[in-house]
Amino acid sequence: MLSQRDHSKKIKQQEHVTSISETKHQSLIYISNLPVDVIDDSELERLIIHRIENSLRIKLNDVKCYGKLGVGFIRVSDSQLKDYFIKDVQKLILDTNESTTTVTFVEVLKFVSYIVLDMEKDKNNLATTPTSDEVKHAWFELHKWQTLQSCDQLHSQFPNIYRLVSTSLDEILKSINQQNIVIKNQIGYVYYCATCSFLEDLPKSITRDQLKKFISTDIQLPNISSSSLAVEINKRSNNACVIVTDIARKWSTKSFLHLNERIIYRKDTLPYRLLLHPVPQTLTLNSILNHGIFSGKITNHKHNEENLIIDLSDKYTFDKCMKNPSLSIDNQHIIHIEEYNVLNNIEQNEIDATSWYETEMRQYKPDIMQFLKEPRHVILSYKWNAQIWLEQLKHSISMTSNKTIHLLRMTVMLNTIGTLCKKSYIVDNREVKLNMNSKLRTIIYNHRSKLKKSDKISLTTISYPKTNVYVVRDDYFIVYEQLIQKGKRPVLVNIANTTNYNDGYKKGKEGQEEDLFRRSDCFRSLDIDLEKLLLKPSEHSYCSHTCQLESLSKDFPMYPIDEYGAIYTSGLTIFRQSEDKGYAYMTRPLENVSLISIGIYENPKLEGHMLTSKYAIGLRKKIENIFTIAYHHNHDSLILPILTDDIYRTSFDHILKIFQSVIEQYAGFFNSITFVISDKQYSKCISNNPEINNKLFQELDGMIVQSMKIINTPNIMFGPYRFLSDGITIKDINIFDLPLCQYGAKCRDIYNSNHIHEFSHPSLCPQEYLTGTCTLTHDIVHMSLLVHQNQCQYGGECRDINNEKHSQEFKHPPYCPTGGMCQNMQKEHLKQYRHVPLCKHALKCMDYKKHSQHHCDKYRHCMIYCSYGSYCPKFHDKQHMEEFQHPFPTPCLRTPFHCPFFIELCETNDIRNLPRHIQQHCLDFAHVCRYGRNCIDKTPIHWEKCIHIARSLCSYDDKCMKLHQEDHLNSFTHSNIRDIRLLCRFTDKCHDRQKVDHIMKFRHAVTFTDSGIVQYFDLNQKTNFIENQMKNIQRINTYIKAQSWKSLSSGLIPSEILHWIRTVQPVHRCSPIIFESILLHGHVMSRSHMENLKKPEFIANSVLQHSRIRSIENLKEKTCAELARKYVTILVKTVYDKHGFPDAKSLLGHSDNLKKEENILSAIINSKDMEALRGKTTEIAQASIKLHSDPTGIGFDKDKNLRTDKAVFSILGPHLGHYYGDVCIVFKREILHHPDANFSMQAATFYPSGHAYTFRPWLGTAPPSNDQRIKQFHEQKLNASVPGYEYATALELIALTSHIFSKTTMDIDLETILQRWIKVDSHQNIEGHLPTLIPLDYIDHIYIPKDIYDSLNSASHRAINAVFKNSITITEHVGTISPPVFNFIPKPPTQARTDYQNFIIDQLMKRYHQYAKNPLLKPIQGVVITIPSTNFKDLILLPYTISQAYIQYSNETKKTLTDKTVYIYWQAMNGDMMLILSNEQIDPNESQPNLRCLLSYVAHKCTSDDSQYYEHSSYINSGHPFQHHQFVQKNKYLAKSNLFHVGCNTDDFLTYCLEIQYAIGKVSLSHAGSNSIYNNEIISYTFNKSELDLTKLDYIQISAGAHTVPLRNLIVCFEKQIDLHPIIDKEFSKNAATNSILTKFLKTNDQHISSLKPCSDNVNCMIQYSSDGTAHNLKCSHPCRFSELCRNKEAHLTHELHQVSMCNHDKDCNKLNDPIHRAKYRHTDLPDFLIPCQLQKQCKDKSDQHRIKYSHGEQVFESKDKKGSSHISSDQRISCKWGSQCRDIDDKQHCTKYTHHSTKNPKNDDRIPCKWGSQCRTIGDAEHRAKYSHSHFLTDSK
Repeated sequence: MLSQRDHSKKIKQQEHVTSISETKHQSLIYISNLPVDVIDDSELERLIIHRIENSLRIKLNDVKCYGKLGVGFIRVSDSQLKDYFIKDVQKLILDTNESTTTVTFVEVLKFVSYIVLDMEKDKNNLATTPTSDEVKHAWFELHKWQTLQSCDQLHSQFPNIYRLVSTSLDEILKSINQQNIVIKNQIGYVYYCATCSFLEDLPKSITRDQLKKFISTDIQLPNISSSSLAVEINKRSNNACVIVTDIARKWSTKSFLHLNERIIYRKDTLPYRLLLHPVPQTLTLNSILNHGIFSGKITNHKHNEENLIIDLSDKYTFDKCMKNPSLSIDNQHIIHIEEYNVLNNIEQNEIDATSWYETEMRQYKPDIMQFLKEPRHVILSYKWNAQIWLEQLKHSISMTSNKTIHLLRMTVMLNTIGTLCKKSYIVDNREVKLNMNSKLRTIIYNHRSKLKKSDKISLTTISYPKTNVYVVRDDYFIVYEQLIQKGKRPVLVNIANTTNYNDGYKKGKEGQEEDLFRRSDCFRSLDIDLEKLLLKPSEHSYCSHTCQLESLSKDFPMYPIDEYGAIYTSGLTIFRQSEDKGYAYMTRPLENVSLISIGIYENPKLEGHMLTSKYAIGLRKKIENIFTIAYHHNHDSLILPILTDDIYRTSFDHILKIFQSVIEQYAGFFNSITFVISDKQYSKCISNNPEINNKLFQELDGMIVQSMKIINTPNIMFGPYRFLSDGITIKDINIFDLPLCQYGAKCRDIYNSNHIHEFSHPSLCPQEYLTGTCTLTHDIVHMSLLVHQNQCQYGGECRDINNEKHSQEFKHPPYCPTGGMCQNMQKEHLKQYRHVPLCKHALKCMDYKKHSQHHCDKYRHCMIYCSYGSYCPKFHDKQHMEEFQHPFPTPCLRTPFHCPFFIELCETNDIRNLPRHIQQHCLDFAHVCRYGRNCIDKTPIHWEKCIHIARSLCSYDDKCMKLHQEDHLNSFTHSNIRDIRLLCRFTDKCHDRQKVDHIMKFRHAVTFTDSGIVQYFDLNQKTNFIENQMKNIQRINTYIKAQSWKSLSSGLIPSEILHWIRTVQPVHRCSPIIFESILLHGHVMSRSHMENLKKPEFIANSVLQHSRIRSIENLKEKTCAELARKYVTILVKTVYDKHGFPDAKSLLGHSDNLKKEENILSAIINSKDMEALRGKTTEIAQASIKLHSDPTGIGFDKDKNLRTDKAVFSILGPHLGHYYGDVCIVFKREILHHPDANFSMQAATFYPSGHAYTFRPWLGTAPPSNDQRIKQFHEQKLNASVPGYEYATALELIALTSHIFSKTTMDIDLETILQRWIKVDSHQNIEGHLPTLIPLDYIDHIYIPKDIYDSLNSASHRAINAVFKNSITITEHVGTISPPVFNFIPKPPTQARTDYQNFIIDQLMKRYHQYAKNPLLKPIQGVVITIPSTNFKDLILLPYTISQAYIQYSNETKKTLTDKTVYIYWQAMNGDMMLILSNEQIDPNESQPNLRCLLSYVAHKCTSDDSQYYEHSSYINSGHPFQHHQFVQKNKYLAKSNLFHVGCNTDDFLTYCLEIQYAIGKVSLSHAGSNSIYNNEIISYTFNKSELDLTKLDYIQISAGAHTVPLRNLIVCFEKQIDLHPIIDKEFSKNAATNSILTKFLKTNDQHISSLKPCSDNVNCMIQYSSDGTAHNLKCSHPCRFSELCRNKEAHLTHELHQVSMCNHDKDCNKLNDPIHRAKYRHTDLPDFLIPCQLQKQCKDKSDQHRIKYSHGEQVFESKDKKGSSHISSDQRISCKWGSQCRDIDDKQHCTKYTHHSTKNPKNDDRIPCKWGSQCRTIGDAEHRAKYSHSHFLTDSK
């Protein structure tokens, strides 16, 4: 009966009972096959409605589902819609969460239900079951069903199950709660709308409850009710019937059932099976199968000897055969028919509880031998049932019945013997033949066995590059089979019983070997006696001491196995599965299995958790023999058991390491080594031990052991081999050689010859030998199993590696196995191996590319790892990048300044939105990180794709006074400032360019219009400015001395005066008429030039140089410029002719030519530019006419005689020449540095007039002739581009001021000089003679009174607004418009004009003070000029020669260089210019057969918007500059580079350096300044004197090609200008601390002297100033006398921060002659340290003048350090307590934290000074230090 729980579940069914008959039949559609995974009816209804609406576009309102029955229906409004569903739609797919189901629409639905009678109480009397009619009658009595169509018995195998078919859903719904029925006093259960299926060939032992549980698990309904699932089993046929309804309908979707490890397929029908016998062999099967009684209903048949089993598809035929149980064939043969069941077949009788386990078996003791006396004992013939045996075993284990367990295992062995005797078994109704190997072979190895004799080894390589180690939880034979399937040759290791003839397996004991016997024919190999009893004996032999296999005899027993002996078996057959599978038969036997049987120690002694040394060494030898035998028999894979006995579990870690030791020895000899542990072993021994579990599956499993190189070194084992002392012969391979020394590798007598001949010892550690170091020295197991020698700590890099004595004491690694082909330059590898020398040609070596074996054996060829790594500054050095490996990809050629993609990447807020090509570019190419060393981005991809240049830190950081200078910011790193600043979009027109905060964030591109072209006329020809300077200085000094003037107290010119001279700007004054002409012409013009304005060709030059016309892009091209020049010339002639100027001429021809040229030019430039050109030409021509109609200016004839009429006059500083006019023009400083510029200390006219000799008495008496006076003028004028000009100028200014004020002293300050300046007429001040024609670009500022400004014409106003909008001051003062009156006094004639002049003076002084506070953005020095484009036809000569510059250098520094090197520095924009050095001035108009030139050409830069980077070649050549185009066309250069501007900031001036080393004839062209950080390209060539004598080259000339080139700061030096060569921080690393202010102070510009040794005499060194100083200073560094304040830093001087306070008395101090005081306190413009006097204490000069400049032996530098006057220590490390004896003194990481200060040798220290000093690599060795001292060499390690 149903339980209360089952019954209660049906209460809710009432709500589903609905009368369906009320609906008309035509409007009802049935739905069948509803989803089984949705039981909720409303959810099913929703699914169907939703699906129909979506797919069929039909809206339904009445859908009813019964999920537990799997059916439903739809009510529709008309029969047409019903027909559509049934005939057209038919099926519909429903998707649920778990599955997809196809439902069917039908008109009539048959409902199948089942009645199952409970026959459990009378299961053996199935004849009492009711008939079908009886069941049908009982059903009608109970339910009154009118639509029951049939009621039939289901199957003859299940007579208690009945199938009922009805067509009324109404009747089912009304009856569904009544599941119980009684028929003939038998209780039945009804399953409505159910599904029936069958399972065949079930295990005999399975029960109904077990099967229900399997089914419930499979459909994931573990607690399924019996009201939903019914299971019936027929034990005779081992078939089952399964009936499901309700939620159990899920079973109907399954195809099979998982039954343990078997798959049983679900079937919808069950065949009717008959057994026919006997079937004579003479009878054909077809005569039976085609017999009429079977009516063609046979679906399958099986013939087995005399039995024939057939399957029928129909019950009627089956019943007919059962009624007539015999069959007559041909009236001759009678065949019996009966229903088939398993009991029909005698051979199918199984060993089960009834037949054996619980009956007869218990009468025996566990021993197979008692059954073998009668070979045909019935137990040997029984069929094996693994499941039954396994159940018996589990039951016995639970009862802890050891005897029963042994009996059960004995039964397995008996069945194995029976199977082997029968030579076959049945699996899945299939007979499996046992093809036992007739060639099964057994080899015994004992202590006398020898596997291989000593011989020269033929092995050149090991079989495998690595050996893989695995740990597997599985059956070892499964692992074996898997390896076979992979094509491997495995061997299984058996832990054997070494003493008692394998009795364990006979008595049912547990163990690996016993299990092996039960599963295979192993007894044929390991139990000869049993083999002889049962089967034909196989081959048994033993390995002799002669390596021969001898047949086994009675005199040579198998047992006991020697301690280190083993038994090798091949040809075994495995046919049973493991014990946990019930020893089931394998579907296919595993044949030809190989086995190594070896014994282990049963009860080894332990010391703690480790085996004692004796047993550890013995166990290793056993394991080693396993590997040796396996390799000897050509196996490539080993399968090893895991030792899980209690004692071995205790020492598991030790044993594991012993195994690992042998595995490492045999690495590469085997493909794989697999440790196997069964689930039973794991559960019993390991699962509860996490330590062992971790070691197995975390450490051992998956381990890869790389194969060893064949080591031909004595006493090192690799695999089974050990070399003899000759290195080519191997020792005998024996199972046992000498007794094992129980101390192993720890033996103290290991080098005792007597001892080692008596005992064997372990191998030397191969790892130590190969790599020079062993990584397992901390592992006591490893150290006890392998011998280790003392290793040299420097390995392959040892400097004493060839020292015989050293090599005896220390071991060194072998040569790298790849020899000269080794590419590995990692430090670890270099230490691990010795290497052949590096080939100097590296990968470019021709022999290497030709694969010359001889050469490659002697030298290595590889790319060295760049020592800078991610910080490499040579990323644009093509050769460097080819020779060294780097961690970043190929650098972008436009980094760091001009890659538009990287700029966009850096400035975007969302990288993901960038175009793909930008992202791709930034991933493919490396770029310089904008933040350099201060980068805080730690993302891996950033460090992978970016280069971090570690520029030097500015020592002043945020206190730096140069934060407004672009060059400084581009050269040094400052906190919170990007190395690569953002580019300001306003370029150099930015109004915030003077703001420090702005310039710290942005850099500013310099546009081409920054410098207009100032034409060069060689106005200073034949003027020796250097000689002028020297004579001027000499005259003044002579005069001062003669007049007993007080000399400079400090011996130096005050810095403020020098600074004023270096920055003062020329000022020009003019009248309004001249100013209008300047504006219209676009130039400030000399008087001579104004005269030339009468010439139209001359006017054309002015027009084309006008700033508006220069902005026309097309006119920058030469051809277009020539066309424009021609057009302008004709237009000017036209205007002149029209106004009759200068002489009226006919207009004939001009207008026609003008029209023609205008048409041609209009086709090239746009109309707007054309109009500007036409208008500007007309304006300038008219202005020229006006200028000459009303000439102004002084125009002295003396100017023509002095040749100053070709110059633009100016005054340096405040201009008081009011008589020239009230328009004041302040020029930029640059114009003063033009080669045509010069200046004189007073007006040039003062010389002819004689006033110069009055105001400057040191000039002497005025010469009598005017020509001589003019000559003196030219011999005294100076040039601001010439070195030393400022000193000569300052000295004369001081003397002039002192003379005017009658002071008779040279102690004059700037304030006094300026006081004089504004009290005298401007002709008495410095007069500047500027180039003939100055473009408006060079005007810095204009001051003009408002009344004059208002009087100017409209064209002038437009010009002012266009050009000077932000650089003009229009004052409210009143000026003069009328022509000036030349009254040569400093004060104007009216107070209004005086106020105006005072205002201008005040403004100019403020400008100077502003410059003093914030120096120029681009400091000016040397030559400044914009070189016009002339294709190198016109040359500009510098105003001094190299020899003159050297004279100036020697005179200033008092040095004479024996090894002279010239450095020429200059800055230029864009390139395409040439610097020419020649032995004579080049004159194109003269033939110069002896002319020799050195050409240094800088090519035009690659423009930023070029899609591909391309740059013309920059080069060095000898020849004529006019040959440039030939050189380019023929590609003929002595040295060149087409990557010369890669990495440079070409938006600004680029600094170049030409270095000429006279001694070796080498010329080098390179970058200087900030670009030298990112571009290390050097173009160099070495000349021999016959080719070009560099010492003869004296003249310096410059020229430009097809482009106009602005050039500035061209200087000639004879010492390398350190400030122009910023360097990177070579010691910087990613982890370096860069934020410490102390670190920043240390990282100064003086890092270039890091390679120089500090001079021990420091500032007191006298050699540095002597004739030997040059050589000394190349080796030693000295502190600079001016410390960090030095402005002209020299190469050998250090400029450390000297933090001392200012002296309260400053220059008035009375201790200026005290060197100690000077070092302790700072004084303005005075050095911190004095020059050591050559006479030292012998000096008798006690004067202040001498003593203020020179020291006399005072130890000021030491005094400074000892007194510690605010001196910041450069070393913040901790003093190491071990000092010079520290063992880690050469460890860089240790020395970054600790210092090791040197100490003097104690008097009693009689040790020998070590020649290596602090660099000694064995300084950490106590024995070495006991003999050698190192303190005398020790310095602080950094």
